[in-house]
Amino acid sequence: LASLQAWVDSFFGGIVGRGLSNPTAPWLGVNPYPPVRVAGAAQLVRAVPVAERRSVAISWPVVFGSEAARMEWFRLKPHVHVSCVLGHEGEASLLSVMKRRGLVEGLLAGVSREDDNFAVFRVNFLLTELGLRRLYEVIDAAFSVIRQLERDGIPPYIFEENRELREVQWRFLSKQPSLSVALGTVGTMQKGVGPESYLSGRLLFEEPNPQAAETA
Repeated sequence: LASLQAWVDSFFGGIVGRGLSNPTAPWLGVNPYPPVRVAGAAQLVRAVPVAERRSVAISWPVVFGSEAARMEWFRLKPHVHVSCVLGHEGEASLLSVMKRRGLVEGLLAGVSREDDNFAVFRVNFLLTELGLRRLYEVIDAAFSVIRQLERDGIPPYIFEENRELREVQWRFLSKQPSLSVALGTVGTMQKGVGPESYLSGRLLFEEPNPQAAETA
């Protein structure tokens, strides 16, 4: 650590801190996507791919209204628990039900983009030809799971499983390219976390409180 500190000081010690504010601060709370015509309504965009591909993606922008909201998202990582439920592949899961109906071949759920002022959570279905014809049935099935989560909450065991899985992943993390580690660490430092989380903050849950994560 002393050697790393010396290297940083030798290369960057001459840079004078001017106390500038975060350039992304003015964008906190601003939805990066254009508003829909009817408040609360969804927007469907159709595109014809060059290659043969059948899929539908449902996206939700999560706008951070304040620095505290952004930090809460980073510490609690609520999207991990939601994606675990939506992307589950076991019996009675969304994927298994859609496969039995012959509508989808695969499903991915998680954050597709994350910036300082917003994140995008996405559920993506790889459709069969029948699924493309019965597109709204697939979409309705996804929202039925979300409505169930709103009604019943996330199963408590999900929080504990994700915490344990992340800790095992961190403990046995393979060696990463130096450039990737450096860039990732700098990005984490800019989120305002403490030094103890510079390396592990992107992976581990800083707040293992299920109630707080579910609220977020």
